Amino acid sequence: VCSSDLGCTSMASALHESQVLSFCIFKPELGQKEGKEHLKLLYYKPEDVTTNRKVRNIGLCEAIINFTKTFSPDKPCEAVHTNDRRQVFFEPESGIWMVLTVSIPSVEIINNGDRSMQRCDKHVQDVTLLAALRKSYDMFKLFNGTFLNIEAMYGVENLKKKLDKFYSKVFIS
Repeated sequence: VCSSDLGCTSMASALHESQVLSFCIFKPELGQKEGKEHLKLLYYKPEDVTTNRKVRNIGLCEAIINFTKTFSPDKPCEAVHTNDRRQVFFEPESGIWMVLTVSIPSVEIINNGDRSMQRCDKHVQDVTLLAALRKSYDMFKLFNGTFLNIEAMYGVENLKKKLDKFYSKVFIS
């Protein structure tokens, strides 16, 4: 916040902190037929989003992953930056993806009566977000085993239940 007696005519009026916008785990090979795309979804946060929106979001993630593989087959996309969000991609096991989307913190600036938003994108680092995904996967694996082993031994529905039980504690609203 600036002070007018220091000759500054602008001040910050509101800070908008970074937030988790979405987190999902999906397996593309599960829903390859038209109309069955929702079967790819293993876990999705927030829960109050329509299935159609979840499927579209996962479809966009798949498109980004597949598109970037054409340029770098051995190193798929790890992050996408937009003006107001960061999205990181992590494939902890073959064919299973974790995607975390967070908002960029911002400050509302008032300058001579005009309002504008200033993004603080330096505060959201890809390496930190990817480390959080890796750590959450490692913790899940420590207490439950790998995604693929759970699926092979107990089926997809039980994997979904284990993911929900674990990650609903990680991402408390």
